[in-house]
Amino acid sequence: MLTHNQSRAIPTVVLVLFVLCMPALFAQTILTADGHTAAYTQFQNVLGVTPENPDCSHTSFGPHITQTTDSVLGVPVFVFNIHVTPDNDRCINFDRQRLEAKTDTGSPDALKGFNGDTITYQWKFRLPSGFRSSSHFTHIHQIKGGLQPAASGAPVMTLTTRAGSPDQIQLIYQDGTVKTHADLSPFLNTWVVATETVKVSTSGTYSIVIKTLNGGQTLLSFSNSNINMFPTQTGTGFIRPKWGIYRSLLESSVLRDEQIHFNDFCVAKAPLACPGSQPPPNFSLSATPSSRTVTAGGSTAYAASITPSNGFNGTVTLGVSGLPSGASASFSPASVTGSGSSTLSVSTSSSTPAGTYTLTISGTSGSLNHGAPVTLVVNSPVNPDFSLSASPSSQTVTAGGGTSYTVTVGSLNGFTGSVALSTSGLPAGVSASFNPASVAGSGTSTLNVSTSATAASGSITINGTSGTLSHSMSVQLTVNPAAVCSTTTANATWNNTAFPSHSGSFTATFDATPSVVKESAAVGLSHGAQTAYSGFANLVVFTTAGTIQARNGGSYTAASTISFSPNVSYHFRLAINVTAHTYSIFVTPAGGSEITVGSNFAFRTEQNTVTSLDHWGALVNTAPGGTLQVCNFAVQ
Repeated sequence: MLTHNQSRAIPTVVLVLFVLCMPALFAQTILTADGHTAAYTQFQNVLGVTPENPDCSHTSFGPHITQTTDSVLGVPVFVFNIHVTPDNDRCINFDRQRLEAKTDTGSPDALKGFNGDTITYQWKFRLPSGFRSSSHFTHIHQIKGGLQPAASGAPVMTLTTRAGSPDQIQLIYQDGTVKTHADLSPFLNTWVVATETVKVSTSGTYSIVIKTLNGGQTLLSFSNSNINMFPTQTGTGFIRPKWGIYRSLLESSVLRDEQIHFNDFCVAKAPLACPGSQPPPNFSLSATPSSRTVTAGGSTAYAASITPSNGFNGTVTLGVSGLPSGASASFSPASVTGSGSSTLSVSTSSSTPAGTYTLTISGTSGSLNHGAPVTLVVNSPVNPDFSLSASPSSQTVTAGGGTSYTVTVGSLNGFTGSVALSTSGLPAGVSASFNPASVAGSGTSTLNVSTSATAASGSITINGTSGTLSHSMSVQLTVNPAAVCSTTTANATWNNTAFPSHSGSFTATFDATPSVVKESAAVGLSHGAQTAYSGFANLVVFTTAGTIQARNGGSYTAASTISFSPNVSYHFRLAINVTAHTYSIFVTPAGGSEITVGSNFAFRTEQNTVTSLDHWGALVNTAPGGTLQVCNFAVQ
């Protein structure tokens, strides 16, 4: 650990600093984890303030800032540990939690940004893989304003992560505006170095650059040459930094316990700067698309792009490795100066083996070398073939009727042969024929299907054959039985018909047509054949008042007045729950819309213990006479 009056450099450099610029030494403060001194002690010794922490609410964990040897850097770093439960904000606020290292009124003046100072803050940090942010706020750095002697005041600048699509890292000014933002994903599990420079003034300057520690890729940057960076405006205040994790708990269910790694905190006042504030010139290499597919003997291309960083303007020579046998490659241009792109052309021969190959595009400039992997998929040469499809995929007919499908033959890879068409697996009572019976190259044929009065539903397999090539596909045929009707005359006698026994929940449908005005007729469902109204659990009736009603327990009723007319077909749908002894009734007049007769009506009182239904019956009373035709009774 190095304090504001120490240096991390070798002893010779320390001597030079004391001899040449001793007063400025106090304007540069560096804090690096030493791996053995308690973390809180290190922050107190260097920054003059113990970090704000949730230890009071989580004493069993102990100090929430610890140290570890980082798996990437291989050196000791600070670990900021925060737990969804029970950590909070210093046992003061319980809708948020705070773990922040900071400077304050008790800090040395070298760490305070007074009016007119130009001050640089620099630090390194790594967010863990899978880091979860709140959509409210998850601050990891702030610059705050403070007044002597109390260091209170709203944040001037805040660096926060925020959940969204995608998650972002945002730079927020004191007025709430987001000055810049970036996708958070490149920050995860990656060490980055943040450099922030402020001229403290009501018309000051501000800049921040966050780059990857390895490669110097810029992930976020912002600058403003005329911005209020001295919000106290009294001439006696200062600005001060904070680092750590300060997040909302309003969405605690989406959060998790986190460990953020920090190290190498630096505060420097001009003319001094923080060590390594200017990383060396470098470049990055990327390639698009990430994968190409060719047939052996064909060619393809990728775009290789050079992006400079830190003032790089050298010449990058391009190369590629990992080519399969029989393949060759070339770049145009062969090198790129500064920034730009080059086209990598890859040619394969007919002898190139089929397979998936990883090619590495490399860029070299002096001692700098970077690579970008791409995938090359080589397919074997293809032979002419044909495809087979049909539309529609399903047809519905009434038994005894017919329908058709359109079968399409497609040409693949230059296919020109003749495809003979046939069917197999026809359902019972179904016959089929093609017109035409074969298709040359590509085209369509009509599959005509006929059904008998007893035809069954099922799938039809369509076959296409051309020499040794054959393909098959299936279509569905649904055959509905022809309409079955029964007519009940006005003899006040129940006409019963059996159907397969049903319990639990099922639906019954039928079409009923009365023949006279104000006909008195009924249709009911029962357990066993019945001779009296009381034997039916579910009943729909045409009344002498000219309306449609249904039985609800001990009486007939309807949700609304539903009138009927003679010689008009009425489609009934009954949703029946035998277990609950309830049913709902719906009717659709011919040409009209479905109307609710009743919802969750009770079974007829005498039948409220029935366990299954297996008959339906129809009755027409002698007065005023007429007939009732019931067709297409079905249960499902």
